[in-house]
Amino acid sequence: GGNITCSIVLNATASCPIGAEFDFFQTSSAGNVLFEADPQVTINSKNDNLNLAGQFSSATIKKVGENEWDLMGDLT
Repeated sequence: GGNITCSIVLNATASCPIGAEFDFFQTSSAGNVLFEADPQVTINSKNDNLNLAGQFSSATIKKVGENEWDLMGDLT
């Protein structure tokens, strides 16, 4: 869909192994998929972009540290 917020929380709250990847694909033209992080969590992305660009955009987020993620894809 669209108009969704994906919250990235502390490892202590919801853990998954380093190296885990999650794929996202926006099917709706309504709104955007936004990625947001707890204050102690880092999301690395080009130009600090955290939104899927629109309908049919995709992104992958990969855990690279205990509270650090890399976000790659069609972002704005």
